[in-house]
Amino acid sequence: MKFARQVSSSLAMVLASFGAHADTPVVFGFEELSVPFYTGVPIPDGYAGATWSGWVLRRNAELQYTGLNGANGAILAIAVAARPEINFASPVLFDGVLAFNPTSKLAYNLFLGGQYVGTSGSRPAGGGFLASHYSGEVDRIVFDGGPYAFSIDDLAVTASAPVPEPGSWALMLGGVAALGLFRQRRARP
Repeated sequence: MKFARQVSSSLAMVLASFGAHADTPVVFGFEELSVPFYTGVPIPDGYAGATWSGWVLRRNAELQYTGLNGANGAILAIAVAARPEINFASPVLFDGVLAFNPTSKLAYNLFLGGQYVGTSGSRPAGGGFLASHYSGEVDRIVFDGGPYAFSIDDLAVTASAPVPEPGSWALMLGGVAALGLFRQRRARP
């Protein structure tokens, strides 16, 4: 009986460490990057764990707002290509982006491994949060809105937790069983 309790408590602790944990979205708002006023600075590769093609950063003194991350926004990523992209180094769960599209409608398409997986729908001209409406992993976002027609801020992503392979579970359970047997043998006189 004591052995069963020891094994079950050890197994519960190990399984809890493998269990899913609630990840909170991280909001990337560009405020921590050094950007001179009114200049187009390329977004550094690796920012937000991604490469950015077709974007520049611009600090705007006239545009002041409170972003999703609670910071006062003044730095925007401005689209300078017809279809700017964000390519993540590893898949993420994409929640959405704060978008400003004063003259045209805006949408984006989501991809994983080169395959189309979802879209944001389109948003009429204006500004506000453009949600992804897709709950799966993505590794590439392609925006559709035209060059210099829109800008974004506050990219909200959640790192996806790796799912253990069945072989990992089997190895873990085998290790727990071996530890239990070892402890049982040591406990005997």
